[in-house]
Amino acid sequence: MVKNPFGAPLSRRSTKFGNAGYDNPRENIDPHIKTKVIQTKELIIDTVWDDQQVNISAVGFGASAPTKTAYKGSEILAFNKAQDNQIFFNIQLSHKYKIGTNINFHIHLVHPDAGAGTTRWKFSYSWAKIGSNFPTETIVFKNCTCTGADTHQINDIIDITPPENMGTSSILLCSLTREGTDLSDTYDNNIYLVGLDFHLELDGIGSKNELFK
Repeated sequence: MVKNPFGAPLSRRSTKFGNAGYDNPRENIDPHIKTKVIQTKELIIDTVWDDQQVNISAVGFGASAPTKTAYKGSEILAFNKAQDNQIFFNIQLSHKYKIGTNINFHIHLVHPDAGAGTTRWKFSYSWAKIGSNFPTETIVFKNCTCTGADTHQINDIIDITPPENMGTSSILLCSLTREGTDLSDTYDNNIYLVGLDFHLELDGIGSKNELFK
């Protein structure tokens, strides 16, 4: 038997890889042709999770903006307690995205000290597919509790159910604000945003068609 790079054994009827003498038990085709088949059919996989990341060094700033601050040899965004600092960003969903599944938005925070309290966050998003209008933004609020100084903390903000028939390459227009002046924001210091992203389910390596799946 000869080893098949696609995982199944091949019977040997020729000494050259790729000749018609090699039988593929799965589809009875030459392994070289198998490569062509992969290129013309969508490959469906078991659902897996991945991050749709946002580069915090490339976000837009609102009228009241967080401060770029040196931290641990890098740079993060410090949101002020005495202000309502705001950033803007957007994401485009990958062709790997499993159509119809929820996406989960969360933020990665670090508290510079062990002070008690919570921070209040306002998140907005407007989600539209290709060819549709962006709707009025949806706004949600979330309070996050301090867990200790210099601890990498992940905080779920919202699990978003997609609008009907939402497809690949759809875009979310987003904003994120620390409402430091709100009475429910009781953490009396700057808080560091070190990352933000969406968890989403994937079910393939892409799509057969360029604009839809």
